[in-house]
Amino acid sequence: RRRRPIERGGAAAVKRMWRRWLERHGYQIRRLPTRWAPWGDRLLSKPDDPFDRIFEAAEPDPRHRSRLKSPTNSKVCRCWMLKSLLETLLPLEHDAAECGVNRGLSAYVLAEYLQRSGFAAPRRLQLFDTFEGTPEVDAAKDDAASIVAGTYATPYEYVVDRFRSYPFVDVVAGRIPESLGPAAERTFAFLHLDLNIYEAYRDALNFFWPRMAVPGIVVCDDYGFPGSRGASLAVDEFAAAHEVKAVYLPTGQAALWKFRA
Repeated sequence: RRRRPIERGGAAAVKRMWRRWLERHGYQIRRLPTRWAPWGDRLLSKPDDPFDRIFEAAEPDPRHRSRLKSPTNSKVCRCWMLKSLLETLLPLEHDAAECGVNRGLSAYVLAEYLQRSGFAAPRRLQLFDTFEGTPEVDAAKDDAASIVAGTYATPYEYVVDRFRSYPFVDVVAGRIPESLGPAAERTFAFLHLDLNIYEAYRDALNFFWPRMAVPGIVVCDDYGFPGSRGASLAVDEFAAAHEVKAVYLPTGQAALWKFRA
């Protein structure tokens, strides 16, 4: 039997119906400045969400900001996912951290949403990076052809100056796990990892997981990206060893939820 053809205009009518339903419930569909997102170039968000303004201010250098607006740049979608996961825990009762800061773009998004939620001392947002670029890769586990040692180097002083107006932010320089001493006696509700390579992911997960609160969320940035085989391998190995699910997100990130001690 031949299928009945879809009536002309039927798809548009369905879209209009869903749009009206969403608007009645306080949502709006906005066009993103990138077409990379796997769900197209639209995201669902509350009309009063300041994300657009925060993301625009997250990169003060016009040269770098123009790259973020490229149709092939996925950073806007990943930052939107990051802040959305953070919002599920706000207001935080414990600390937050990011490992792999680079120029501080995603850290700025985190700091802004934390500050707007009333986050303040004695709680801390701790930022860890070598500030000398990516360390040497493990050729047996990482994609050596895709990751070059020294990539993503940013002056430590630049990042410190960026977060000077956030009194709850600590910027720590050094390799993982040697630099993680300031986090040893703290408890974390939210952790963002953007480390690129197997060894750094493995060491960061092993260090932070016992220090994660319940509930707690770990977001791994490089999990599904081409050229980041070491990151996905480290996350999968850790998840299997600790009987936790690494949820693969449509942005290429992965999230691990800690529901029990």
